[in-house]
Amino acid sequence: MSRLKANIVANLAGTGSQALVQLICAPLYVKLLGIDAYGLVGFFMTLQASLKVLDLGLSPTMNRQMARYSVQPEKSEEARDFVRTLEVLYWLLGIVVGAAISMAAPLIATHWIKPGRLPVAEVQRAVVLMGAVVAVQWPLSIYQGGLMGLQRQVDVNTIRIIAATAIGGGAALVLWWVSPTVSCFFIWQAFTTLAYVVAMGVALWRNLPRQTRRARFDLRCVRIVMKFAGGMSVIAVAGATLAQMDKIILSRLLPLDLFGYYTLAALIASSLQLFSAPLFNALFPRVSALVAQGAEGSVSRVYHECSQLMAVLIFPLALELCLFAPEVLRVWTGSDALALHGAPIVQFLVAGTAINGIMFLPYSIQLANGWTSLPLTVSVGMCVVMVPAVYFMAAHFGGPGAASVWLAVNVLNLAIAFPLTHRRFLRGEAGRWLGVDMFRPLAGAAAITLLAHAFLPTMVGRIPTALELLVVLAAAYLAAMVCAPRIRGWSFEQLRLMTSWPR
Repeated sequence: MSRLKANIVANLAGTGSQALVQLICAPLYVKLLGIDAYGLVGFFMTLQASLKVLDLGLSPTMNRQMARYSVQPEKSEEARDFVRTLEVLYWLLGIVVGAAISMAAPLIATHWIKPGRLPVAEVQRAVVLMGAVVAVQWPLSIYQGGLMGLQRQVDVNTIRIIAATAIGGGAALVLWWVSPTVSCFFIWQAFTTLAYVVAMGVALWRNLPRQTRRARFDLRCVRIVMKFAGGMSVIAVAGATLAQMDKIILSRLLPLDLFGYYTLAALIASSLQLFSAPLFNALFPRVSALVAQGAEGSVSRVYHECSQLMAVLIFPLALELCLFAPEVLRVWTGSDALALHGAPIVQFLVAGTAINGIMFLPYSIQLANGWTSLPLTVSVGMCVVMVPAVYFMAAHFGGPGAASVWLAVNVLNLAIAFPLTHRRFLRGEAGRWLGVDMFRPLAGAAAITLLAHAFLPTMVGRIPTALELLVVLAAAYLAAMVCAPRIRGWSFEQLRLMTSWPR
């Protein structure tokens, strides 16, 4: 449990630093590059996320398999061969994918992206450089997955914090001091990302058990996990489709400036992943190891504790972003136009992302037990519904219409996957998860946020509004914490220890 707590704190710090850098730098990028060029940055982020379909399910497979190897020391040689094999495959695949993007740059620049005021040649150069970034970034997921599986998440997040600062903050400085162009932005991204990947790879190899012989490339190591990886591959395709379909379609339908506005709204919604991704990354390898040991009681305890923590962390922020979306956008960007047009998009995306975040926990139970058929079936089914729905809603209602589909598919996922997961695993605990772990923190945070929205006066100016929002958010977090039994007990114990004097 001490390792799990340390991993959760480390993941929150790592993801938080990345989110903070993004939130600080995004308005600077818009100011230095212009909203049209920032639309290209948004297209690149969409491209990165969409290409996860080519991951072949091996990143989560690496995480799960390394977690299992960590409690099977007799298989240390096999673990090293497994890492070497995936490493070689991923570097080769990254080079192929990056080269394909660069060669397709003329077609993408002229037939997919609507350049608006940007010259087509500049857009084409930017897409070529995007291919270079993708090529060097591709192996990052297996290095991170391996370290996560070994529960070396402090190492992972130390590197992430340094890399986030160098990649994001460094890009802003380069645009300011060297040249405010998209090409300069992506050149910096390519060099710093390569350094990031190399550092993560070195960290993984240093944490693997040492052996007398060198690690070997051996496809037999991959074959033993192909069933799980195959299921995860389809899930990855469906997941990337669900998460990125709105942006893919809008990048085709909207000019770059309007797509840039949607990208900023999506960045606000992604702030919820500051909590959901770190908790999943800490919980999944821990539960995988417990499942391998047959410790069902420990699985239940860890699951409920993390569920309450997830609810306490996500719901207050989600409620404030939904109810105070115009105020948040105005404080963040200083733009009344963006606050007016972006608020409906933020509200739909935040609500859907909050539901998506709490479903990470049942999802971790499914994967830890090797049950890929349920998330596979649900994800594929939702994709069949989502693709035409997003296109229709985006074509007729623009950004808010596309964002509303994201909320709808996550409600559908909750309605289907939640009861089926608890029917097969952790039987009899569905009511506890829904009523205690989820509803109580939600009710506490909602009471504070709704009262504040109804009765607090509207502040004038960015600083007074920001202070008001922070006070409301702090009160909502306190209410959610008090309403969550496990988190309340832990918090009071920590407070008692902090305020007690040594004898």
